[in-house]
Amino acid sequence: MDSFKMVYLQVCRENGIAPQQSVLDQLDPEGKSSLHRSGSRSRSRSSLTTLDLSTTSLTAQTCSVLGRALSTNHIFQELRLSDCMIGDEGSKHLLHGLCSNTSIRVLDLKGNNMRGAGAEALGKLFRQNHSIKRVCLEWNAVGVDGSRFANLAEGVSANGSLEVLDLRNNQIGHDGASQLATAITRNSSLQNIDLRWNNVGIVGGRSLLAGLQHNQTITQLDLAGNDIPQDIIKAIGLLLERNKERASLSATHQTRQDIMTREIKQLKNEKHQQARDLLRRIDQQNDHNGRNKRETSKKIRLLEEALAERKSAFNAVAAKLSKTEAELSLVNQRSHDLDTVLEDTRQEMTSIMTSHQREMQALREEKVACETKLITELSSVKERYREYEAKNEEMERKCQHQQEQIYELKEELMAAQAEVKMQATRTEGRQDIGKPVYRDHSREARKVVFKHWRSNDFFSWGGGGTGGPCF
Repeated sequence: MDSFKMVYLQVCRENGIAPQQSVLDQLDPEGKSSLHRSGSRSRSRSSLTTLDLSTTSLTAQTCSVLGRALSTNHIFQELRLSDCMIGDEGSKHLLHGLCSNTSIRVLDLKGNNMRGAGAEALGKLFRQNHSIKRVCLEWNAVGVDGSRFANLAEGVSANGSLEVLDLRNNQIGHDGASQLATAITRNSSLQNIDLRWNNVGIVGGRSLLAGLQHNQTITQLDLAGNDIPQDIIKAIGLLLERNKERASLSATHQTRQDIMTREIKQLKNEKHQQARDLLRRIDQQNDHNGRNKRETSKKIRLLEEALAERKSAFNAVAAKLSKTEAELSLVNQRSHDLDTVLEDTRQEMTSIMTSHQREMQALREEKVACETKLITELSSVKERYREYEAKNEEMERKCQHQQEQIYELKEELMAAQAEVKMQATRTEGRQDIGKPVYRDHSREARKVVFKHWRSNDFFSWGGGGTGGPCF
């Protein structure tokens, strides 16, 4: 709020204009500030930041300064200037500055004596500003000059953001209503128009009826106090009900589509997560298998080293045995007298050979046992590897099945969209069938009214008014 007050004072200094004290009082942040979060208002406006200068009389110079200050302001989302007696001159300056504003969503200009020039300025605002959604122009006179009101109608037709337009008590005649009807045929954002207590009349009512036939977004059009026949009011009500049904169908379709989109996205995320978990588990299993393989290779290498050591020991024993036999032969050749010693030595050598043979047999058995154990462990490793391969194939089949389910969900979504389109087509067909019946009833009603008028019973019959029946 302080920043906007500083901008306001700076613009006043640049243009040599004295700041209006009543505006400064409203901008006072110590208690009189009108900048507030609308928590005490309805919940639909609880998030709006509001600049409220209602009932504060604003001069044309002040309106010019406020317009320039608001043109670059991005704080306020709601601007309330009801009963400020702005007039045409002040409204031109103020609305010119709002043309470049991109933050204001709600504009209240109730009771400001805006007339033809104000209508032209509003038309320019609607053509250039595409962020305002709600405009209140109650208790003005923008419809007094039909040629200038045409600028406002052209601005409405070119605007793509305006949703609510309040034109109560603006002296809008049948010409202005016709121009507004032409505008709504090209507008695709308006949802609510309030035209109560104007001078629309029969011609204007028919124009609005014709315009609504080409509009699909307006769901509320208030026409009380405009001297419009009841049959036109009912016909307009039927068109508004059609638009409401269309909007409801569109909202339902959009809701279902959003729900399906969210569900499909959630399913995709779940499947991606499952796939990532599966890949992570497979990587973990591969790492585990790699570690087991490395450990097994290490054990086999150690066993081979042990076997080589035993083989070298066996070779050493064999060499020792050969040496002993050679020594024994030399002893036999040298001395026959040492037969007894030789016999003892021979017996000793025999016992040694027996012992070495037993050791060799034990080594052979141990080698066979080690080879058998290694073969068993290798078979177990191969069996586990085959089990992991079977699990991997099973996981791949599950992934394929889940992809098929996703494809089926997409086909169901397309079928649901086709069904919604068929329902919309059937609804339009029923409306087209009902139109000829309505024209036949209207023709019979006009014949009955004309008959009573010819028999001078029209007034007693309930026509009310002079100049013949109204068709």
